Amino acid sequence: MLLARVCRRWREVTVGVPSLWRRLGVTVNDDHWQRATFCYDLYLKRSQGLPLSLVLECYKDHSTKLRNLLQPYSSFVSSLYINFPDRQAQEPNQPELLLEGLTALQDLTIVRIPFSSTTILPSISRLPSTMRSFRALSTVFRLHGIFSLAPVWTHLTRVEIDVHDQNAFLHLLWLCPKLFTLRTAIQSPEIQPFRPLTHSTLQNLYFHDCRLFKNSLYGVFSALSLPKLRQLSVCSPSSWPHEEFKTFLTRSKCPLEGFAVCPGSGSSMTAERRAEYGALLRSFRVSKPQAS
Repeated sequence: MLLARVCRRWREVTVGVPSLWRRLGVTVNDDHWQRATFCYDLYLKRSQGLPLSLVLECYKDHSTKLRNLLQPYSSFVSSLYINFPDRQAQEPNQPELLLEGLTALQDLTIVRIPFSSTTILPSISRLPSTMRSFRALSTVFRLHGIFSLAPVWTHLTRVEIDVHDQNAFLHLLWLCPKLFTLRTAIQSPEIQPFRPLTHSTLQNLYFHDCRLFKNSLYGVFSALSLPKLRQLSVCSPSSWPHEEFKTFLTRSKCPLEGFAVCPGSGSSMTAERRAEYGALLRSFRVSKPQAS
């Protein structure tokens, strides 16, 4: 905290304001870990029990060290971001240790979930009912992975997760009855017949990086009804499901206010189609979806 170094008076004021010590990023340095532990612990003590927002870099055998450092403060953590390595040789031992004791956790982001660990998904599934947001970045979930987290989906209102196929996507919605915002991509182009599904709370839906996966949205728009949908953003596949999308809009009767389409699909978005959508929507635009 640089403010504490300005002068003695500034240090006294800074140390006495717990809200300045609520956010911390932790990276394990094996060569200086003992000294770093002392500094991290002092930092966290100054938060005086306020909700904590932590960012952790976890490699190799660092899970135990991070767990020992954070254990006294686990019940105060409301937001947790964990970055796991992209190299299998550096995957951490016992990554589930970082998810223990998080009784007040509301927001969890994990970059590259280490599926090689048989305990990481069960640990996520046991997170408390305080959870509202879950982001799994650089990770693709298949159907069995979606089901393995079934207990935690129930409470979530915001999810960012990529799925392997349309079946996994629709089951994700089915398991998230309170979902308000979903950001996702569907990897497989496989089209299957699905039972109709209505999700009554979803208001914001963002499909990203779908352009390479031909037909990945045909089954989705054929099966899905979203009566509360207000914002839809699509990096569309090379073949846009025009008729299915019109039927989806008519069936959902949603108060859609904004519809953004990636410029890459402009060849599929003719003036005639824009007019048809415009007759069904309050607002329609062909534009690049906004970054999260």
